[in-house]
Formats: sequence, structure tokens, C-alpha cells
Amino acid sequence: ILLLIVFGWKQERFAKKVERPMHVIIITLAISVSVVPLAFQTYNPFCGGCRVTTIKDTCSTSKDEDNLCIVRGNETLVFVIDDIIISVVILIALIFCTVAMV
Repeated sequence: ILLLIVFGWKQERFAKKVERPMHVIIITLAISVSVVPLAFQTYNPFCGGCRVTTIKDTCSTSKDEDNLCIVRGNETLVFVIDDIIISVVILIALIFCTVAMV
């Protein structure tokens, strides 16, 4: 709306320059963030639903019963998706909202 009002863009120009690339980025990000955990079996039950997390259980090969081994999931992928990607998306949304209101 900022581009339409302040810079006098027509809706057709906005659709070509901004809307199409925006939808491509959103769809690509959503599909990649949802399909990658499926490939690595990282969707697991968590608090009544499914979440990108690991399932840990006691190690059968360890002498220490306190050690936990990952039964299902990938800790690196959980870190990348939960901490990095989600944080970056939230930061970008905050920056966009702040700039759009100025």
C-alpha cells in the first residue's frame, strides 16, 4: 500500500514488481521449512501436537543410564529450523512492519 500511495504506483505495476516475487518467496520458504523435516523424520509428538523436535531415550549401549540418545530426529536440523530460520523470519517481519509504518 505504501508503494501505491506514496510513490503513485498502479496496481498492475505493484502486481508485477512486488506481488509475484513476494508470493514465490513465501511459498518456497513455507514448502522448504515443512518438507525438509519430513525427509529427516524430525516431526515428532510434542505437547499434544507435532513439532520439529527430537525424541530422546536412555541409551542401551551406555553404562551410564543418565545418558540420553536421540531415537528419532536430527538436533542440527531442529536448531536450524527452530532457532535460526524462525528467528530470521520474525526479525524480517518486525523490520518490515516498522519500515512500513514510518
